[in-house]
Amino acid sequence: MKSLASQTTPETIASAIFSADKLGSGQMAFEAADGTTVSYQESLLAVGKLIVLLRKLGLTSADRVAFMAPRGPLGVVGFLAISSVAMCCPLNPRLKADELEAAIDSMQVTALVDVGANAVAQQVAEGRGLPTLNLVAQRSELEVNGAPLRARPILSSDPAAPEVALIMQTSGTTSKPKLVALTHKNILSAAGAIRDAFSLNEADSCLNPMPLHHVHGLISASISSLLSGARVICTDNFSTAEFERILQSRRPSWLTASPAMHLATLEHYKNTGRAPPRGCLRFFRSSSAPLPASAIGELERLFDAPLVETYGLTETASMICSNPLPPGIRKLGSVGIAFGADIRIGDESGDTLPAHGNGEILVRGPSVITHYGVNDTPVPKTFFGDWLRTGDVGYMDEDGYLFIVGRTKELIKRGGLSIYPAEVDNALTSHPGVAEAVAFSIPHPTLGEELVAAVVARADARPTDAELRAHIARQLSTYKVPARVLVITAIPKNETGKILRREMAASLAEHFRPQNVAPRSAVEATLLEVWNRVIDRSDFGVTDNVFLLGADPLRAERCAEILKSAHHLAVSTREIMANPTIEQQAVMLSSRLVTSL
Repeated sequence: MKSLASQTTPETIASAIFSADKLGSGQMAFEAADGTTVSYQESLLAVGKLIVLLRKLGLTSADRVAFMAPRGPLGVVGFLAISSVAMCCPLNPRLKADELEAAIDSMQVTALVDVGANAVAQQVAEGRGLPTLNLVAQRSELEVNGAPLRARPILSSDPAAPEVALIMQTSGTTSKPKLVALTHKNILSAAGAIRDAFSLNEADSCLNPMPLHHVHGLISASISSLLSGARVICTDNFSTAEFERILQSRRPSWLTASPAMHLATLEHYKNTGRAPPRGCLRFFRSSSAPLPASAIGELERLFDAPLVETYGLTETASMICSNPLPPGIRKLGSVGIAFGADIRIGDESGDTLPAHGNGEILVRGPSVITHYGVNDTPVPKTFFGDWLRTGDVGYMDEDGYLFIVGRTKELIKRGGLSIYPAEVDNALTSHPGVAEAVAFSIPHPTLGEELVAAVVARADARPTDAELRAHIARQLSTYKVPARVLVITAIPKNETGKILRREMAASLAEHFRPQNVAPRSAVEATLLEVWNRVIDRSDFGVTDNVFLLGADPLRAERCAEILKSAHHLAVSTREIMANPTIEQQAVMLSSRLVTSL
């Protein structure tokens, strides 16, 4: 077979990875969890064979190919081959039929590549008449066998690689997903910046537990490693027990994972009383979502290695910002300095703000898209000139370190006062009994939105609502203290570990419904009667949080006035807000009545 570099233009990701020095040295590109290895040479042969099969199917640079991307070597090899022929659209192989249909429509997919005869994918592709290739990888070596299920006449004999290598949808946690088309140049720039930031080389091996249909697992871990001549240790999925086994047996030099995976690993080692091997990790990395600052020190002590937080987007082909490795300075709470891109903070007009000024994070550079969609699709208010508006809010300090405050579309307006929920999240996770936290809003009749939160407690902790609210009040302004903090078993996240903040109110709705418990004392009966008048509703009881039902600071003041003038009960607005249920208020007032006797 001819060298892949002679078949494709030098700008492709595949040709950049499969350089002659790697092929001639016998270097290993992949290592499975069981120790099975695949060399760069074997990987090149598999990519070349798949390119031939794709072209026989009639695919050209104009096609958009849905790839049901598996974890492991074939997931990367499939992307490298498809992106050398057409535009690759990697998708979660676990998608349900309606989800796959929606993705195909959104991305305007014209063909599908499947691995291991996915019944859902085959059914959808057959129903739509899509040209389809099913692949099987032999376990002993990366030998790709493929048989077209449905084909079409060859559209063109032009073998030129497409400019666009990858089409993805934004994660869509705050709005309707947009199409992001990343070029070979975008991806090589991002992967090169990661290589340079972490000084990756042939001696490195990366443990990658992330799925390959997102930029974290595909580009940040896999492509950056292969571009460096390093080895990628593949996992079939993520479980803490399997993670521990692989770490012990394969001893990678670095790993990258989502905060959810890091936190689960931390809890695993705490619960088992065991410790990971020390001295093998040169560093480890967290990305895809914010990692609670309180966990960073614990993780570094556990693994005896520096942990770096990074920042990137699908639109930037993964990482554009990272805390530097030692001896560089890592700042707690910061995602670091720019690598391979320009970053600045802009006001509402896009003008640059001074150090420590909160504003929207704006980015540009060779890894950053210049428009949404495959063509120049206009999306209103997404760019200031050539600067991409990320939708994230943050500030930069005088040393150029970026600190993220929240999302513009996650902004909560509580009675006209602006709250970025990430700030509340951080305050909650600084409590020693809290492992994870998420602040969000529910509708409120007078404030518009009421701030609430949910936390997952650490295994040996039992934090209470009152305790957590008091903890926040010591750090943040009063209007940033949630009306209620729920303690739950798990916070819903997407596959990359991002918290599904917009879904929290609906998923926890039952916790905010009135329980309508009847009063059990004269004081409770008096308080319930007053609150019925103040918030003009009668469907609640003494155990319900009145601030979730319509109370606000002004209504609390009105309640205090009525209690004093009509019932000779003295209570302040601040005390009412600190004791949001009638039951709590009655305990407080009853103790005063007893004391005064």
